[in-house]
Amino acid sequence: MMWSNRVQQPPTTFVDDVPLKIEADFDLQDDSQVLQEVRNLKMELRDDLGIPFSNDKIHVRIFRDAGTFSDFTSRHFPQLNGRRALFVVERGEYYVYAIWSENVLSDLRHELTHAYLNSSVGTLPLWLDEGLAEYYEVAGVPGRLNREHIPWLSDGNQRGTWQPDLERLASISKPEQMTGTDYAEAAASSDVQMIAFPEMCITGYWHVRNLSRESVQALAEAVPSGKSTATLVSFAERFNLIIGAGLIEEANDGRLYNTYVVAMPDGEVYFHRKLHCFISPHMNSGDRFTVFSSPLGCKLGVLICWDNNLVENARATALM
Repeated sequence: MMWSNRVQQPPTTFVDDVPLKIEADFDLQDDSQVLQEVRNLKMELRDDLGIPFSNDKIHVRIFRDAGTFSDFTSRHFPQLNGRRALFVVERGEYYVYAIWSENVLSDLRHELTHAYLNSSVGTLPLWLDEGLAEYYEVAGVPGRLNREHIPWLSDGNQRGTWQPDLERLASISKPEQMTGTDYAEAAASSDVQMIAFPEMCITGYWHVRNLSRESVQALAEAVPSGKSTATLVSFAERFNLIIGAGLIEEANDGRLYNTYVVAMPDGEVYFHRKLHCFISPHMNSGDRFTVFSSPLGCKLGVLICWDNNLVENARATALM
């Protein structure tokens, strides 16, 4: 029998009530760091996605080398031969196959994400299924940014060989039809790093033109000490996102501004006062550009609506 050497004591490893059965065709120690990280994945998915997990058994079979794995896949899954790892459903049971290599941790996390999602949620659109798997294969990196994908997509965009097209991506129905660029695009589409809500979305916008100063002031709040900013910060910290939203700010001197607040995952807050504010005669315009560092590996700049219509505003922001 091929699977003669099993994980020692016990042969079936349980991960938070979901039976995860790990087998190998070599002497694999149960306390290996890789297996510890694999056990953590289920809790990460549960905490991040809030999914109630099923109790379906997931079989994990690890091969000692690429040759043995290739022989196995060529016999049983010839259409998928050439890959480092696989997730398949056989007779209603879930199987993950992988090679014990320097990539084994990311490979197992990727394929097990498929297994957990499919056993608990059911069939997902392929682009979302693969995008989430690409996202969760990254362990120990803040924001889980898969640093292989961003340069790839950026280079393709600059060369004119790739443009984002979720409709095209959603039309792909089989994993073997996906290219490396498709995987990168799926990851980028699933890997939300920042959410930007509209201008003055918290207070509303168009009705403000008809309000008295007292009515506008009643809608306003302090930034960054106000309730809305605190709520944005709590969401940013909880979900590890950059979140931006617009509101009416009342400054310390009583002036009112059309302000855009950006809350960071580490609790930091930045805000921009619209440079060309004309929705209400009772509101003032800002007098400075807003640029700051971000955990995305780049600077972010904020301009609000009409600010962008004057090209020098965009140019000045980009040059800061």
